[in-house]
This record gives sequence, C-alpha cells and structure tokens, in this order.
Amino acid sequence: MGKHAPEYTLEQIARIATKLDALPKIDKACFGKREAIERLSKSILNVLKRGYSMDDIVASLREEGLHLTASTLRTYLHRTTAKPAKAKPDPPPGPKPRETRPPIPTPLPASRGTFIPREDSDEI
Repeated sequence: MGKHAPEYTLEQIARIATKLDALPKIDKACFGKREAIERLSKSILNVLKRGYSMDDIVASLREEGLHLTASTLRTYLHRTTAKPAKAKPDPPPGPKPRETRPPIPTPLPASRGTFIPREDSDEI
C-alpha cells in the first residue's frame, strides 16, 4: 500500500501565509547571560569609556544577580560589537562556468639510477 503525499492549492498556501503573518509578536520575558549582555552592551561600553574596568562592571552586574567573569564579559561584548563578515556577492545569473580539474600526473618512465651499493665497513 503506497503512501500519497498531500498536495496543497495556491489558495490554501495563501490562506496559511496570511494566518501566519497575522500572528502577534511574542515579547521574550527571560534572557540568558549572553542575551542579557547583548541588551546591556551599549550601557556597558559607555561605562568603560568613563574609565571603569571590566572587574568594576562585573562587580556591579553580580550585585544585580548577573554572575559572570570579566573574561566571559569581554567575550560576550566582543561578539556583540564585532562587525559581521561580509557575505560573498551572489554569482551572476546564468550558466555556471565549468570547473576545470587539474591534470592527472602521468607516471615517469622507470630509468636506471646511478647509485651503486657498497659493502659495509668496520669503521664507525
């Protein structure tokens, strides 16, 4: 007995898309440490500019229940402030150029060498 994959009409797909687009945005109420630092990054950077150290900021964050080390704070801040790598531009439309393979090396013909083995000597 074969299984039949369901099929959907354009009308059904459009109705589903309209319904999904109409869903309200859900505001997240709880955040992890990394997300909290992302949201606090502007304030933290401003405090750093005013002369406070990472250790001072970590102490303030701990007082508010956000426990992390200065090293972790540096890492999270670096991730939020680092510029994203530029994406490669899309290739132009049209046929792809054929990939060329490197030529296959052909084995060299065997030749007679000039090395002549000698008997072992007693000298070290």
